Amino acid sequence: MRAGEQCAQIACESGLFDAHSSCIACHVSMGTEVSTIPLLSIALGCGYRVLVPNVGADLSVGWTLLASLDDLLHMQTPQGEHAGMPPEPRGEMLPPQALEACSRIIVPALLVNLDGVRLGRGTAWYDRALRYANPRATLTAMCWPWEFVDAPLPCEEHDVRMSAVLTPREYRDLRSPR
Repeated sequence: MRAGEQCAQIACESGLFDAHSSCIACHVSMGTEVSTIPLLSIALGCGYRVLVPNVGADLSVGWTLLASLDDLLHMQTPQGEHAGMPPEPRGEMLPPQALEACSRIIVPALLVNLDGVRLGRGTAWYDRALRYANPRATLTAMCWPWEFVDAPLPCEEHDVRMSAVLTPREYRDLRSPR
């Protein structure tokens, strides 16, 4: 949890929550990912509408409005062929277009580089989802410091590049000249 608190503090200091809209989207961390609970808590406390991914049984792209952190206690972990996917929030599944209202979108990364190329778990779910993002939204990959690399990564036509990286050590705007 400490790493998630560090990310939340860095996010606040970098102006991540000074956005021009009242809606953000953020993944719900799982397994060994940096915890997003502190970020989600701050966003809710600041009055943002917070959208969390709702993958659905068929890996469809959708979102659910997170009303409170208590909603995370009631998330359902997928079983069977979808085991290993993020827990599913209860509530109405909003269409992919709900992402258009978000000024900040925070997604997990297993690796991300200085060019904004992001590697995830291999289902391309976020790449499909991010096609609906507002073009002015900041797309932030959240990962451990050692997962932010200065090396080429494979990039396919469907991959969506990140505009920023958030780790427990730093927030880096990738749109700025190096």
